[in-house]
Amino acid sequence: MRVAVYVPLLGVLGWLLPGLIDAYTPFVPPEVHERQKAMGSLNGLPPRLKGVFQETASFDGIPEPGPGDWLTSIGRMDRRGQTVRRFKRGWRNDVTEGCRTFYILPCDPAFHGQEALLKSFEAFMGHYFQLPVRVLDTLDLGHGVTSRENNGVLQWLTRDILDLLADCVPEDAYSLIALTLTDLYPKESWNFVFGQASLKDRVGVFSLARYFETFSTNGETDFGSIDVKFMRRAFKVLAHETGHMFGIHHCIHYHCLMNGSGSLSETDRAPLHACPVCLRKLHLPIGFDPIRRYQSLRSFYEEHGLGSEARWIEQRLDEITHQN
Repeated sequence: MRVAVYVPLLGVLGWLLPGLIDAYTPFVPPEVHERQKAMGSLNGLPPRLKGVFQETASFDGIPEPGPGDWLTSIGRMDRRGQTVRRFKRGWRNDVTEGCRTFYILPCDPAFHGQEALLKSFEAFMGHYFQLPVRVLDTLDLGHGVTSRENNGVLQWLTRDILDLLADCVPEDAYSLIALTLTDLYPKESWNFVFGQASLKDRVGVFSLARYFETFSTNGETDFGSIDVKFMRRAFKVLAHETGHMFGIHHCIHYHCLMNGSGSLSETDRAPLHACPVCLRKLHLPIGFDPIRRYQSLRSFYEEHGLGSEARWIEQRLDEITHQN
């Protein structure tokens, strides 16, 4: 009887202890061989795809985190990382012919009249994930959602919103993404969160509130202040949280879109591109043509004034061409 009780307990401890030990030791950025191990074997892939998922000079290793950064604070348990092998073995929602559309749901009356902004989000998501995207009519989710005031700023509880959204997912949806201009918090002990997603329910909610320059002074949003910096921040949160919907964990291998972030400055430092490991994870359930994806994203970035991102893709395409 004791064996039946103790053996499962030892198994659980064996699974938990490495993560707990990693969480309370200094984080050391992985070296090249560790990043290659996270990718795993590329045998069996066509040469064209192998070149896409191989590490080149375009990709930087993850920087050593500073005080207050994600991996030294609330994201310590992410330090074990997620390899491609672990991603394959994990639970996730697969893209199917019947469920392949992203739906964007604006959840603030202030979005009325902002069709051009919403169209930009729609186009970005389509280029980034190579799947259909639709923007739904604006819906006010303020009723029935727990709220609080934090330093004079109204905040909504993300769990309530995710529960409401779970009952509204269209039949042909891969996911339903709610956009709000109201600040968010995931639980009482947190100051705020940029967004949160539920993999199981295929829903997510993301706030744009803190991306406005006026937020830091009076907590308000001003559409007249929207610039390239705002758009870059918005695109990052959309792509990052949607990446979680595919089952992709926070990245600890490269400087990557999927790095965890605990502050706006950390978000600003992160790139808009996915590293080779996370791009491989994204490619597995969708099956897009990576070269065409890069090409369409480059055109989108050029049209929207994201010159550094367009130049990065140009360099990346050049590397892939010379590898093959």
